[in-house]
Amino acid sequence: MFGRSRKSYHAGERVLSRCRPRIFLHSKSAIIKIIFFLILVYFFRSVVNLAVIIQNEIINTVKVPLVETTVMIMFGLMFLLILWAILDIISWKYTEYQLTTLRIITKRGIFSKKRAYVYYDKIEDISIYQSFLERMLSSGDIEVFSGHENTHVVLTNVPHPEVLEDKINQIMNGDWKSFRSKNSRKNYYNPEKSFKKKLSFSDPEYWETEKSSNKPEIKPEAKEDKNSPKKEKHVMERHSERFKRR
Repeated sequence: MFGRSRKSYHAGERVLSRCRPRIFLHSKSAIIKIIFFLILVYFFRSVVNLAVIIQNEIINTVKVPLVETTVMIMFGLMFLLILWAILDIISWKYTEYQLTTLRIITKRGIFSKKRAYVYYDKIEDISIYQSFLERMLSSGDIEVFSGHENTHVVLTNVPHPEVLEDKINQIMNGDWKSFRSKNSRKNYYNPEKSFKKKLSFSDPEYWETEKSSNKPEIKPEAKEDKNSPKKEKHVMERHSERFKRR
């Protein structure tokens, strides 16, 4: 996914939090399309029968394959509705909101990708909007306003918007270590590691590293423990011999 590209981050930038919209709210249009598809399926036979009646009435005056045309139009509409609904659902997978140590990033789009961001030091105001349905599902829209050319970033249908707003305020105040994710090391962009030199056979450094890696490991000799079982056995034998002599 395009959200994993390291080139889209600055040196030293770290992703602190990731989230996606609520899939139910994000796919509202897909649900509406599926409902229309079911309506077409339910009335399919009635529409075809109506087309047959109309064709029988006008067959003497106009010779038009009305039934075949109606069936093709109905199948075409159903196919487009299903395809459109599937694309709406897939678009949820390619919608992501990120909070990094420097900025807020939004990523959208399947074929045409759209990426927007705003830096924390440019933020002037944050507002939250929740409809009745969003309040029932504990989600809402967060709009972040920036003073740079009146730009703003909208995070739509995010789960628990109050929690996300608190995280943004914590990062702006410099207190972001308290909710740092466990995978923060993976999300850390280190340019020196990314552009590490790959050694070839012609480089002398390659053979030096090979020699150092092929050196046998010298294990330190294990020191004899005074309380070892062999030592105890030897001491017991000496005491038994002295006891016999007496």
